[in-house]
Amino acid sequence: MTLSKELSRKPLKLAANNFTSLVKTPWAGKTIKKIYKNHLSPKENIGESWELSFDPAMSSSLESTGEKVFHTAHLLKKKFGMSEKENFNLLVKLLSAGKNLSVQIHPDYDDENLKQNECGKYESWWILEAEKGAGIYLDFKTGVTETEIQDCLKKNSDLSQLLNFIPVEKGDYFDIPPGTAHAIGAGITLLEPQRILFGKSGVTYRFWDWNRAYDEQGQEKAQGKKRDLHIKESLQLLSLKTKRDPLSLKKYSELIENTDFFIQQIFRENPYYELQVLHFKRRYEKKIDLKKASYFHLLILEGGGTLETRDHEKILLTIGDSFLFCAHSFPFILKTDENLKLSLLYEKK
Repeated sequence: MTLSKELSRKPLKLAANNFTSLVKTPWAGKTIKKIYKNHLSPKENIGESWELSFDPAMSSSLESTGEKVFHTAHLLKKKFGMSEKENFNLLVKLLSAGKNLSVQIHPDYDDENLKQNECGKYESWWILEAEKGAGIYLDFKTGVTETEIQDCLKKNSDLSQLLNFIPVEKGDYFDIPPGTAHAIGAGITLLEPQRILFGKSGVTYRFWDWNRAYDEQGQEKAQGKKRDLHIKESLQLLSLKTKRDPLSLKKYSELIENTDFFIQQIFRENPYYELQVLHFKRRYEKKIDLKKASYFHLLILEGGGTLETRDHEKILLTIGDSFLFCAHSFPFILKTDENLKLSLLYEKK
């Protein structure tokens, strides 16, 4: 079956096995493996699952045909009724941290040091699970100087002592603009939308990696090799003179609907995309009509049910399923089991 025959107004199911290798995510936790991708029986822990991606190197695939959405984007745009100026600039990941991630920073989109195939990165974190005491690191503490940071790195000291640590819990949401020093702590699983310009790869500079070393399989070993750091590039992006409360990066949802058995909320504060969360708490049937974007990504986070398209085709929904669809897919009917939670992500127009 070719993509042109597959495309209609129904949601397009994406392949579920687009994972970053353990070598690149040696900090990987068990939650994606055990909960969201358990049906695939993965042998290794999974640090990142790319649920929607038009990155040339990590493109999502259609489950039914195996075709890469990056290679068929021109046809998708036509079928979705998108204008020439519009494009697929949304990347959606699931991330599970068994250990602390490295301290990182991203450039802005107009950074003069970006290569032709690179772009800046604006991302957000919506916490799905957090172990007791887990947290994130955001921004250097007020008063910390570049000299202190450089001295700390030269001495292989603990850079995290210079960063703000923020405890988190399930349901918290943070926007991470370019130029923000950050790290995800151990024991956290989150949904991570990013704005990545079509056909390019988002750039990440690594400040520090907890002085860890790894073998060729990505296992931590004292005699292994340390990951590459980008200290010069990272320091160039810092703005230590700008005083910002790191908690200002924590954003709050607006309730669209709230009943005893259904909650619909939206996170809309960042300039590039919006996240809606729909949570059905019991068996229920609801018509969903949302036409405020050219394309949408849907991910099943809890429970299951069925989606009945406007052409009356029924699609089974199970945890970990990802779908790409356009505004013409609406309205559709969601029929839930005892519990169903899903995310809807889309670019702002």
